[in-house]
Amino acid sequence: MTEHDAETTHPDRENTHAQETSHAHHEQGHQHGAGGRPPVDRDADVADTWNEFYRAGPRWSGKVNALLAHALPDAPSTGLGDGPRPRALDLGCGLGADALWLAHRGWDATGVDVSQVAVDGCRALAEEAFRTGELPAGASVHFEQHDLNEDFPTGTYDLVTASFFHSMVRLDREQILRRAWAAVAPGGRLVLLSHATFPPFAGPPSDVVLPTAAQTLEALELPADATWIATVEYADQQLEGPDGETGTRSDHLLVITRR
Repeated sequence: MTEHDAETTHPDRENTHAQETSHAHHEQGHQHGAGGRPPVDRDADVADTWNEFYRAGPRWSGKVNALLAHALPDAPSTGLGDGPRPRALDLGCGLGADALWLAHRGWDATGVDVSQVAVDGCRALAEEAFRTGELPAGASVHFEQHDLNEDFPTGTYDLVTASFFHSMVRLDREQILRRAWAAVAPGGRLVLLSHATFPPFAGPPSDVVLPTAAQTLEALELPADATWIATVEYADQQLEGPDGETGTRSDHLLVITRR
């Protein structure tokens, strides 16, 4: 393996991260539905579409995405004392579960989403978590509204994450992920969780493309040198359809570290 080749592993299906039962959030991402659904209007207003999506109510468990927890098993090595906390950016934070989990573990976490409805909900959840003590008083978490097609947060981060970054309406995914990589500080990581396959009864809209980890890595147009290293892992989940049929969904985890 060269310095910039992706190392691929297949986790044991009994591992916790291979047993994910629901998603904490979908960023500017797609909703699950019956396979073969007709295409949606890709030209629909992005913010309006996702505001309506989140007005419909909670979609996921409210827990951190299991693959993200697997990718970050340890608390950050700095920022747990009196010094500055390492910065984390969660793209398309949805209902905020990943950002809140990062904040609880010591990151200065910022979650961004195109939906103001989602961002308002995240802020309310954070306030409640501080009130109940679920988040310690010293934790740091912020939520901002951004249409990532047009507007990317400023600054650099020790960690940038995007979970299931697919969309039923316009999403300039490749451009956004290039900007995400540019925002990773030296020694930092870009962590991308993506769907790889679906069973026939639980696929995305028919015009949503699910890039492979290799395609995503290629689209980032990283330099052919030793300034970064990437790893890929896969996790399968058994799903049951509405009529009792079963099938497998495969997700992949791509972690790119800037050296």
